[in-house]
Amino acid sequence: MRRQPNAPNRAPFRSLDLSDAPQDFAGKVALVTGASIGIGRATALALARAGADLALGYHQDAAGAEQTRAQVAALGRRAFVVQADVSQLDAVTAMVGRVRGELGPVDVLINNAGWAK
Repeated sequence: MRRQPNAPNRAPFRSLDLSDAPQDFAGKVALVTGASIGIGRATALALARAGADLALGYHQDAAGAEQTRAQVAALGRRAFVVQADVSQLDAVTAMVGRVRGELGPVDVLINNAGWAK
C-alpha cells in the first residue's frame, strides 16, 4: 500500500491480541524497542496484558515512551523506560545492562525500532 502524498508518516496502531498465543508471558521480562508509538506500543501493551514486565526502548520520543510506561503500569506490570540509539552497539549494550539491572534478564526481545528519512 502506498502512502498518500502529505499523509502522516505514522498511523496509530490500535491494539494487538496475544490471548491465543501459545506462550505464557507471566513473569517474563520483555524488551520492546520503538515502544513509544504505533506497533511498538501495541506490542508492549499486548505483552503486558499477557503478564510480561516491560523495558520500553525509545530513541527520541521520551514523552511517547513515558505514555506507554504509564499504560503498562496501569495494567499492573512493571515498566521501565530506556533511551538508546539501536544503530550503535555501545548504546544497545548499555541498554541491555540497564534493563538487566532494573527488571532482570531479558526473556523476550521485540526489535521494532525503525528509522525513516
